[in-house]
Amino acid sequence: MAARGGKRAGDGWRRGNLHRSHPSDIQHRGSVPAPAAFKSTEHVPSRVKGRWPPAPPWSMHLFLRCLVFRLVQALLLRTYFAPDEHWQSTEVAHHLVFGDGHLTWEWAVGLRPYLHPALFAAPYWLLAAARLDAAWAVVLSSHLVQAAIAALADVSVHALAAELAPEDASTPRWALACQLASWFNGYALVRTYSNSAEAALCVLGVLNWTKAAAVPSAAAQWRWLCAAAAAFALRPHSALFWLVPGSWRLARLPPWQRPRLAAMAAALGAATLALGMLVDRAGYGRWVCTPWSFFKFNLLEGGSAQYGSHPWSWNVTQGFPAVLASYVGLAAIALRGQLKRGGRLVPLLAFVGWSVAVQSISAHKEFRFLLPALQLSMPLVGLGAARLWGRPHVALRAALAAALLTQVLLWAFFGLVQHRAQIGVMPLLRGAALARTDPGAAPLTALFLTPCHATPYWARMHGVAARMRFLDCSPARYRGEVAALNAAAQAWLPFPDGLCLPGQSELECLHRRPVDVARGLVEAGAPSHVVLFAPLGTVVGATLAEGGYALWRSLPNCWVQVDEDYPCTLQVWART
Repeated sequence: MAARGGKRAGDGWRRGNLHRSHPSDIQHRGSVPAPAAFKSTEHVPSRVKGRWPPAPPWSMHLFLRCLVFRLVQALLLRTYFAPDEHWQSTEVAHHLVFGDGHLTWEWAVGLRPYLHPALFAAPYWLLAAARLDAAWAVVLSSHLVQAAIAALADVSVHALAAELAPEDASTPRWALACQLASWFNGYALVRTYSNSAEAALCVLGVLNWTKAAAVPSAAAQWRWLCAAAAAFALRPHSALFWLVPGSWRLARLPPWQRPRLAAMAAALGAATLALGMLVDRAGYGRWVCTPWSFFKFNLLEGGSAQYGSHPWSWNVTQGFPAVLASYVGLAAIALRGQLKRGGRLVPLLAFVGWSVAVQSISAHKEFRFLLPALQLSMPLVGLGAARLWGRPHVALRAALAAALLTQVLLWAFFGLVQHRAQIGVMPLLRGAALARTDPGAAPLTALFLTPCHATPYWARMHGVAARMRFLDCSPARYRGEVAALNAAAQAWLPFPDGLCLPGQSELECLHRRPVDVARGLVEAGAPSHVVLFAPLGTVVGATLAEGGYALWRSLPNCWVQVDEDYPCTLQVWART
């Protein structure tokens, strides 16, 4: 695409001159053209070009359509993935607004920023102020916030693909289609993780970074810096990712303009840190620098390894291929020849690789940590899909259809089947609590003899009279703080003395002496319901029966057990 006056778009960016190119000098196509480094000399079939009329990369209608899609997807989810979805977001928000909610050890020692749960506490507070805080409204409000975050990622992927493929109107459409069909986006991006918000801000930031490369200006620089700062505020670990885009941009600027960008980044970073500390001051009741606590615990002390450690290569050999699944081939098609030709995808590919590398530093690795890299990969996947569909071969189009169908089937299995009882048990307990309509009836009391944080908690029991207890598994050095923080909610059922070895957690004690622990807890608090997995039920079932309990519900949890902590049957025992 040529610019007016015989100049090519991106000439100023290649020379590193912030004022060489101007928006008025660039031929308008509905959005800012991509820099020359992102342009490709590869042939794009004419049948693909112009098949669909060009659409504005950013459109409120597109955002609203994605919002509705993601909201429906979130409401359809019936499965449990990782505890942080509930215990580090909505549970904390519920505690902030309604007073009910268990705070894990991270919140006892100042390791997590309160800004992320505040995103969900805000609608909770509005519902409470308007006296509209019905249980369904509380749950719906958190899904709505998360759907908006996911929709932001969707439209950013679409716009980024448009920036990287200005000559091909079909690539952004295919990128968006693959983004919406992605099994892992439907499974994880719509859950209330800080990783999901980080992923949305990451792709938004890279989009604006790309635009600032084509049409450099102070406003353009501010936009990608603000996205990076917001990601850092929600999840401090994202600062490592932004080292590469920031350094890349500084290297492209002439020496006399680098101090200006550095000053902008420093000012925004200081403001973000100050805002985060103010929010944490309100949440913790004391001054806390959570980015430093996060960095010290995870990187300096290696504390995340207590949740499991993986080899450094796990993200490359297992994690990232799993989240891409059938999109691996489409991304490979897009990348074919790009590195040799120095094509438009080289910077984006570098950012994807760096994002995966950053998540490989810590010993503890999880699939959801790769959400930012997955969003950045979607323009590549969309380009590969457009090339396949543009070929006049039925077999190639069938392969593309099979790749999309595979994604949908994976989402259906993991989103609707695998670990569904861990979500489904909470409506059962809530219904049992609401069924106690007699004025003199005692409130429901539930004991969870499951691994720590294996189900949602108070945020899914909103508005009912109940008391609940689970076995603590906090690190030894933080157990005192956790016990003090949640003492009022757990006082009804004290843990029996003399059963645990020194330094053992309550959960470790259960594993060592399951019958004695179950008998002691039942005798101490006489809970109305006991929730446990079937393998433990076979061990302590006789003890529960002696205490007056009978099996009330047996819930299928999975078809194939892939996690030793989550067996395929969840049982609920009730006092007869």
